[in-house]
Amino acid sequence: MAKQNPLRLFPTLIIGSGPVGMTLARCFREQDLPLLGITSRQGKKARLLSSEYHTPVCTHYLELVPEAKLIFIAVNDQSIEAVAEKLYASGKLQPGTFLAHLSGALSSRSLKKAEAKIHVFSLHPLQSFPAYDPKVKDLKGIPLIFEGDTHALPLAKNLAKALHGSFFEIREKDKVLYHTAASIASNFFVTLISLASSLNKKAGVPEKKALSILFPILHHTLANVEKLGLPQALTGPVPRGDLSTIKKHLDSLKKEAPYALNAYRALTLLTLQLAEDKGLPKDKAEAIRKVLRSTPWEK
Repeated sequence: MAKQNPLRLFPTLIIGSGPVGMTLARCFREQDLPLLGITSRQGKKARLLSSEYHTPVCTHYLELVPEAKLIFIAVNDQSIEAVAEKLYASGKLQPGTFLAHLSGALSSRSLKKAEAKIHVFSLHPLQSFPAYDPKVKDLKGIPLIFEGDTHALPLAKNLAKALHGSFFEIREKDKVLYHTAASIASNFFVTLISLASSLNKKAGVPEKKALSILFPILHHTLANVEKLGLPQALTGPVPRGDLSTIKKHLDSLKKEAPYALNAYRALTLLTLQLAEDKGLPKDKAEAIRKVLRSTPWEK
């Protein structure tokens, strides 16, 4: 007799129909996990979700709460505590229910109510979701970062396995720092690409090519980081100690793009630390720092 999937015992309600909530709902359906519903306050969208996921039309999530053994709050960070409060105030949460959110910055404490016999946790997918993609059928290779009640740990591990993600646990006190790292890696990466693209336009690259011309070097750089690791993947004038080129960069930015000067200085200083780890001699690193310190910050 085949062993029953333990997740079949956890009918799940997803509150919120943004890109992450909809992706999670799609993964639940594709992996044949029990999905009670995904909610939307917009009637038209709620009907579309009902049709797509074969669940009841749900604009008012409280109606499904009594049946749910697992509830994901998939709304923006500013609304999570308010939704949790509404759930507790309704009196419809059943003892032993698992209550979770998907935020990277907030801990599970935002879901906790001292006297309630509810198990809380956060499970953050370390991935960017700018829009819903119906082609996504699982979370293969995506790290799922758990923080919360120890009672919720087995359930979260089973979820990660069922969705084909990789499971990691983090302490509550480290949650914000972890999310800062994720923001730097994803959000600031996009910002840097935007900055580089804007400099290309100023350098005369046609607007339609200013972004796409960067794709080969971006892909190759990421491949090098994955293959070689840090600091070995670092290239360019900083690890070479090429002060002449760095001075030319600074002069060019002063004349053509002063808005980028502060970013260039700050990033060069950070890159110097990595370059020294790779073997850049101290005297060459200090010579570059001296030039950077003598360059006025743009206001």
